[in-house]
Order: sequence, then structure tokens, then C-alpha cells
Amino acid sequence: MYGIDRVTREILTMRKIYLDVTNAGQDDGLPCSVLREISHLKTLSNENIVTLREATVQNEAVFISFDHCESNLREFIKKHGTTSNLTAFYKQRRYKGQAQRKVQTLQMPLVKNLAFQLMKSLEYLHS
Repeated sequence: MYGIDRVTREILTMRKIYLDVTNAGQDDGLPCSVLREISHLKTLSNENIVTLREATVQNEAVFISFDHCESNLREFIKKHGTTSNLTAFYKQRRYKGQAQRKVQTLQMPLVKNLAFQLMKSLEYLHS
């Protein structure tokens, strides 16, 4: 879900969390897990971690707005990956009765770059 910042006119990515599902029948207001996530995200400032802009409660949902990213990791892999076949893997592992499975693979320099960015963000989170 997307939105637009009324002041800066920037595109934002919105996340909607339904309170009736997260509370699991308890009417205690906001679940502590949602409050904890929002409070942690507010304190983060790193180039490899998306920035939380605002969190609001409307009706039975919490809306969290973030800086907009072109895509998430799954969409990025679909866009930049190539489809390969795991036939050799299945033959080697004796999974002969199962259908062939197609997977997205990435070039090694891109995998290294993504892994480096993930490690930098983990380093930041644990420092």
C-alpha cells in the first residue's frame, strides 16, 4: 500500500496491521509487540534500514508509513534473477517422483553485495 506525504509530496510505503487479528480476541488496545516494533523502528537510522516516518491508529488498524523503496527483496530477486532448473539436484538426491522445480538465481557479485548490505544492517542493529 502506498501513500503521499502531504507536506513533502514524497511517496511513502504504508503497512497496515489489523488490531483484531493481532490481539487474538483480547481488547487491551495496541498489542505490546506492535508498540515494541514501532518504538524500535523510530530509533533506527541507517542507510540499509528503511526509515519509519509515522505510525497512526485508525479504527481497527495501525498504519505505519515508511520511506518508499522500489521493491522488497523478493521482488528484487524476481526482477534481477534468472530462472534455473533443479533437475540435476533432484536426480542426484533421488527425488525422481517429484516435479521439476524452477528457482530464481542471482549472479555471485549481486549476491555478495546483498549479503554485505544485510551484514552491515545486522552489525548496526547489534552495536
